[in-house]
Amino acid sequence: MDHEYKEQYKLKLKQLKDLAAKIYHEVTCPKCQANILGDGININDKIAKCDTCGVVFSFEKEISQLTKHQHAKQEIFRPDGVDVFQFKNELDFTIQQPYSILEGLLGGIGIPFALLFTLFFIGKGGLFFIPALIFWLMSAYPIYSWINHSKRKIYVNIDKRSINIKWKPKNLHKDKSYDRADVAQLYIKRNPNTGHHDVYMIINGLEGQKHVKLIPNLDSKSKARYLEQEIEKHLGVIDIAVLEETK
Repeated sequence: MDHEYKEQYKLKLKQLKDLAAKIYHEVTCPKCQANILGDGININDKIAKCDTCGVVFSFEKEISQLTKHQHAKQEIFRPDGVDVFQFKNELDFTIQQPYSILEGLLGGIGIPFALLFTLFFIGKGGLFFIPALIFWLMSAYPIYSWINHSKRKIYVNIDKRSINIKWKPKNLHKDKSYDRADVAQLYIKRNPNTGHHDVYMIINGLEGQKHVKLIPNLDSKSKARYLEQEIEKHLGVIDIAVLEETK
């Protein structure tokens, strides 16, 4: 387990240096001035341990200086379809709820066949009524969703203790809540099945880190990037490259 943590921190330190381009910082011990290597650096907690004299210290300022130019280059303005409201220490996002894969499949298959068998029934009658009815019933859910699309929202609330996600209407989704103190990183990932983008969080837990899908199926990369950027900024999380993320 200790070996896995060391390899993880070495990897993240290398990613930070790659992101820094021409700007870099060496982590040195404030007591004996010895250089601290990857084994003694904890990127997540911004602390390091000196193997020479044994002191433990924070290097958060060094990371902030290292990444400030990168953040300026990646600044993304609020895209259409995302509403933001901030009051004191709370941050709220309202996002247009995307269509699900199920809606696309039912609508793409059900509606054409429903129309086809309806025409057959009008022209020839008989048993064509049964498949027409089946496909119209199959199409009812996506048609209802399309008609009421403007009312379908995702609400993201970040308060002092948690990140809360609510879907209205819920459909197949459940409301979720995460402890904001456990969030280590956010990143976006392209969904190869839909071509849309998902916002993921890396959460620290007793059994290690896990990746959870925070907001799925956003119809533009700019929306996903903006949400990642603003949530990280509000949480005070420094953006670090993740192997799984979409560049």
